[in-house]
Amino acid sequence: MTTPQQLQSSERRIDLDWVRILAFGLLIFYHVGMLYVSWGFHIKSVHRLTWLEPLMLFLNPWRLSLLFLVSGVATRFMLGWNRSLHCHRGDRAHMCGCVVTYEAVWRIAWLRTLFGLRAAPRTVARMEQHQPA
Repeated sequence: MTTPQQLQSSERRIDLDWVRILAFGLLIFYHVGMLYVSWGFHIKSVHRLTWLEPLMLFLNPWRLSLLFLVSGVATRFMLGWNRSLHCHRGDRAHMCGCVVTYEAVWRIAWLRTLFGLRAAPRTVARMEQHQPA
């Protein structure tokens, strides 16, 4: 039996691959299931599956946590053999985050101006609750 210290840097972690496949499968199942439950989603089906709601409520708290856990463990194993990886990944992630944020913010503002859209009534009500008197 091999211990983590005995693993070679070129060995692939098959167990992490399967956990990642399971996590993404659950994430896809969750988002497809959102079409058929009673609470809000971007698009809905006319068919409701009431038996699906308890399963969706069970998956909800940890579906993204599982993906972050797998990503963190995979990154830790990559850092074990390449210490400069975090610099390269951090630069790329920071650049992508800035570009996506810039693109999303101005496009949403432009679309709201173009179509005269305002914030959802529920959001406006929440904002009014938190304003000082």
